[in-house]
Amino acid sequence: VDGYTKKARDELAAGGRADAIRFPRGRVRADSLAMSFSGLKTSLWDFLARTRREDWVLADVCASFQEAIVDVLVDRTMAVLSTEDVASVAVAGGVSANSRLRVRMQEEADAGGVRVVFPSFALCTDNAAMIAYAAHRRLGCGLEGEELAAVSRLPLGVRA
Repeated sequence: VDGYTKKARDELAAGGRADAIRFPRGRVRADSLAMSFSGLKTSLWDFLARTRREDWVLADVCASFQEAIVDVLVDRTMAVLSTEDVASVAVAGGVSANSRLRVRMQEEADAGGVRVVFPSFALCTDNAAMIAYAAHRRLGCGLEGEELAAVSRLPLGVRA
Protein backbone atom coordinates (compact mmCIF):
# COMPACT_ATOMS: atom_id res chain seq x y z
CA VAL A 1 0.00 0.00 0.00
CA ASP A 2 2.98 2.31 0.60
CA GLY A 3 3.79 2.36 -3.11
CA TYR A 4 0.49 4.06 -3.91
CA THR A 5 -0.12 7.80 -3.83
CA LYS A 6 -2.79 9.21 -1.52
CA LYS A 7 -5.05 9.65 -4.52
CA ALA A 8 -4.53 6.07 -5.69
CA ARG A 9 -5.24 4.73 -2.17
CA ASP A 10 -8.37 6.89 -2.02
CA GLU A 11 -9.54 5.47 -5.36
CA LEU A 12 -8.71 1.90 -4.29
CA ALA A 13 -10.67 2.35 -1.07
CA ALA A 14 -13.65 3.73 -2.98
CA GLY A 15 -13.82 0.43 -4.88
CA GLY A 16 -13.56 -1.73 -1.77
CA ARG A 17 -15.83 -2.87 1.03
CA ALA A 18 -15.37 -0.85 4.21
CA ASP A 19 -16.80 -3.70 6.29
CA ALA A 20 -14.54 -6.42 4.86
CA ILE A 21 -12.05 -6.27 7.75
CA ARG A 22 -12.78 -4.97 11.24
CA PHE A 23 -9.83 -2.78 12.22
CA PRO A 24 -9.80 -1.24 15.72
CA ARG A 25 -10.94 2.28 16.50
CA GLY A 26 -8.28 3.59 18.86
CA ARG A 27 -9.16 5.16 22.18
CA VAL A 28 -6.90 6.86 24.69
CA ARG A 29 -8.13 5.87 28.14
CA ALA A 30 -7.19 9.13 29.84
CA ASP A 31 -8.85 11.35 27.23
CA SER A 32 -11.97 10.35 25.30
CA LEU A 33 -11.29 13.04 22.69
CA ALA A 34 -7.67 12.10 22.00
CA MET A 35 -6.78 10.19 18.85
CA SER A 36 -4.23 7.43 18.52
CA PHE A 37 -3.63 5.45 15.37
CA SER A 38 -0.65 3.38 16.54
CA GLY A 39 -2.82 0.36 17.37
CA LEU A 40 -4.56 0.65 14.03
CA LYS A 41 -1.26 0.67 12.15
CA THR A 42 -0.10 -2.35 14.14
CA SER A 43 -3.38 -4.10 13.40
CA LEU A 44 -2.90 -3.56 9.66
CA TRP A 45 0.66 -4.81 9.86
CA ASP A 46 -0.45 -7.91 11.77
CA PHE A 47 -3.30 -8.57 9.33
CA LEU A 48 -0.98 -8.43 6.34
CA ALA A 49 1.65 -10.58 8.06
CA ARG A 50 -0.74 -13.34 9.16
CA THR A 51 -3.08 -13.48 6.16
CA ARG A 52 -2.16 -15.03 2.84
CA ARG A 53 -2.18 -12.52 -0.03
CA GLU A 54 -4.71 -14.56 -2.01
CA ASP A 55 -7.16 -14.36 0.93
CA TRP A 56 -7.75 -10.60 0.73
CA VAL A 57 -8.50 -7.89 -1.80
CA LEU A 58 -6.34 -4.76 -1.69
CA ALA A 59 -9.34 -2.47 -2.28
CA ASP A 60 -11.10 -4.04 0.74
CA VAL A 61 -8.04 -3.59 2.95
CA CYS A 62 -7.78 0.06 1.90
CA ALA A 63 -11.50 0.69 2.40
CA SER A 64 -11.56 -1.02 5.81
CA PHE A 65 -8.43 0.76 7.03
CA GLN A 66 -9.72 4.09 5.73
CA GLU A 67 -13.08 3.58 7.44
CA ALA A 68 -11.39 2.98 10.79
CA ILE A 69 -9.49 6.25 10.45
CA VAL A 70 -12.52 8.19 9.24
CA ASP A 71 -14.67 6.79 12.06
CA VAL A 72 -12.21 8.07 14.67
CA LEU A 73 -11.74 11.49 13.05
CA VAL A 74 -15.46 12.08 12.58
CA ASP A 75 -16.41 10.66 15.99
CA ARG A 76 -13.91 12.79 17.92
CA THR A 77 -14.70 15.92 15.92
CA MET A 78 -18.42 15.54 16.52
CA ALA A 79 -17.80 14.83 20.22
CA VAL A 80 -15.90 18.11 20.56
CA LEU A 81 -18.59 20.00 18.65
CA SER A 82 -21.27 18.60 20.97
CA THR A 83 -19.50 20.09 24.00
CA GLU A 84 -18.63 23.47 22.52
CA ASP A 85 -20.71 26.26 21.05
CA VAL A 86 -19.18 26.06 17.58
CA ALA A 87 -20.92 27.06 14.37
CA SER A 88 -18.34 25.70 11.94
CA VAL A 89 -15.35 23.42 11.65
CA ALA A 90 -12.50 23.34 9.13
CA VAL A 91 -10.89 20.10 8.02
CA ALA A 92 -7.33 20.73 6.78
CA GLY A 93 -3.99 19.11 6.09
CA GLY A 94 -3.20 16.14 3.89
CA VAL A 95 -6.06 14.06 5.29
CA SER A 96 -8.59 16.65 4.11
CA ALA A 97 -8.09 15.38 0.55
CA ASN A 98 -9.65 12.04 1.48
CA SER A 99 -13.00 11.72 -0.26
CA ARG A 100 -14.54 9.39 2.34
CA LEU A 101 -13.62 11.75 5.16
CA ARG A 102 -15.19 14.65 3.28
CA VAL A 103 -18.45 12.74 2.73
CA ARG A 104 -18.75 11.44 6.29
CA MET A 105 -17.74 14.74 7.93
CA GLN A 106 -20.24 16.63 5.76
CA GLU A 107 -23.04 14.17 6.63
CA GLU A 108 -22.36 14.36 10.37
CA ALA A 109 -21.92 18.13 10.35
CA ASP A 110 -25.18 18.57 8.44
CA ALA A 111 -26.97 16.31 10.93
CA GLY A 112 -25.54 18.37 13.80
CA GLY A 113 -26.32 21.72 12.23
CA VAL A 114 -22.65 22.65 11.94
CA ARG A 115 -21.00 24.15 8.88
CA VAL A 116 -17.94 22.24 7.68
CA VAL A 117 -15.37 23.65 5.27
CA PHE A 118 -12.62 21.94 3.31
CA PRO A 119 -9.76 23.48 1.35
CA SER A 120 -9.55 22.91 -2.37
CA PHE A 121 -7.69 19.72 -3.26
CA ALA A 122 -4.72 21.78 -4.47
CA LEU A 123 -4.27 23.07 -0.92
CA CYS A 124 -4.51 19.68 0.80
CA THR A 125 -0.81 19.17 1.27
CA ASP A 126 0.99 17.52 4.13
CA ASN A 127 1.48 19.91 7.05
CA ALA A 128 5.10 18.80 7.54
CA ALA A 129 5.88 19.72 3.95
CA MET A 130 4.35 23.17 4.44
CA ILE A 131 6.38 23.78 7.61
CA ALA A 132 9.58 22.62 5.91
CA TYR A 133 8.91 24.92 2.97
CA ALA A 134 8.22 27.87 5.27
CA ALA A 135 11.47 27.18 7.16
CA HIS A 136 13.38 26.93 3.89
CA ARG A 137 12.02 30.30 2.73
CA ARG A 138 12.70 31.89 6.12
CA LEU A 139 16.31 30.69 6.18
CA GLY A 140 16.73 31.65 2.51
CA CYS A 141 15.84 35.24 3.44
CA GLY A 142 18.51 35.24 6.12
CA LEU A 143 16.04 35.14 8.99
CA GLU A 144 17.12 33.32 12.11
CA GLY A 145 15.22 30.33 13.36
CA GLU A 146 13.20 30.68 16.52
CA GLU A 147 13.32 28.40 19.49
CA LEU A 148 10.00 26.70 19.86
CA ALA A 149 8.74 24.60 22.71
CA ALA A 150 6.67 21.90 21.04
CA VAL A 151 3.91 20.49 23.22
CA SER A 152 2.62 17.34 21.57
CA ARG A 153 -0.08 16.67 24.16
CA LEU A 154 -1.52 20.13 24.61
CA PRO A 155 -5.16 19.77 25.74
CA LEU A 156 -7.96 21.11 23.57
CA GLY A 157 -8.81 24.72 24.31
CA VAL A 158 -5.39 25.62 25.73
CA ARG A 159 -3.49 28.28 23.87
CA ALA A 160 0.30 27.95 23.74
